[in-house]
Amino acid sequence: MARRRVAERGRGIRLVAVLVVALAAVACSGDEEPTVTPTTVEPPSTTPAAVESLTASPSPSPAVTSTATATPSATPSDAAPQLSYFLVRDASNRLWVEPIAFDATGAGEAVARAAFTELLAAPDRDGLVNLIPDGTELLDIAVADRVLTVDLSAAMAENPGAGAAGEVAAQQAIAHTGAQFPTVDVVQVLVEGEAVTDLWGHADWSQPLEPDPFAVSPIVVTQAVGEPGQISLTGSANTFEATIEIEVTDQGGGLVAETFTTATCGSGCRGDFTTTITDLAPGTYDVTLRAPDPSGGEAPDPPFAVTVPVTVPS
Repeated sequence: MARRRVAERGRGIRLVAVLVVALAAVACSGDEEPTVTPTTVEPPSTTPAAVESLTASPSPSPAVTSTATATPSATPSDAAPQLSYFLVRDASNRLWVEPIAFDATGAGEAVARAAFTELLAAPDRDGLVNLIPDGTELLDIAVADRVLTVDLSAAMAENPGAGAAGEVAAQQAIAHTGAQFPTVDVVQVLVEGEAVTDLWGHADWSQPLEPDPFAVSPIVVTQAVGEPGQISLTGSANTFEATIEIEVTDQGGGLVAETFTTATCGSGCRGDFTTTITDLAPGTYDVTLRAPDPSGGEAPDPPFAVTVPVTVPS
């Protein structure tokens, strides 16, 4: 099973689990900044009630979609909001999280409930896995004092064999899913209405979970579209000097094109990128986007890379 293979690999992966204050600026509504404050927030003492006032806001990085650029709406009543939940990618000898977009039509103000409902039920897809234990259900959800509290069913405590790295990655998937909303800084997890400290044997769940911006994959492809003669790519990245190396290979592994693009920010901050690769014959290609290696091959881990298949029509 894909989840277990990645989870078992996670046991041996060296993962820096220090959660830091978000460095990337995120668009938000209201007067408060959406960044996580370093102040410890005490977990709620009661079972949460339903969320009444959350509205969608851009997530810490663009939400993944293969068909359209994901830009969450701040006004669900005017248009269907694009929301995200986060899954886990195993790359460059560590585990990362990446956003997956979904259409929240009909969610109204209950957008946080919609996002976590999607997360808990999400299947593995496109090289990404969901490390939340199968059968976990959302019992209740509430927000107060910039803390989003999610009450999960007892299945959440069933160890999926994720290892230390996998457990931290699961925490980050939850934290980033909640922190996409402008009224949320951190996410407190309850199980059957009770605060918990230990779930899977490796990480502390007693305090609210802060989203670490460096837990998000260095390169996230949000759109990969094949058109006659070309491929268009859109996404976000946090790479050395904002550079993204790109290779296009055919189905036989032959190199068809080699180029690069740059994001709007890098070397510690996340920026957006859009690029087009032209002069391509009809066919299906593998497009690999790779972070540059400033160490010249001396680093212990290989540079982050992600490959997406794209078909160029006639």
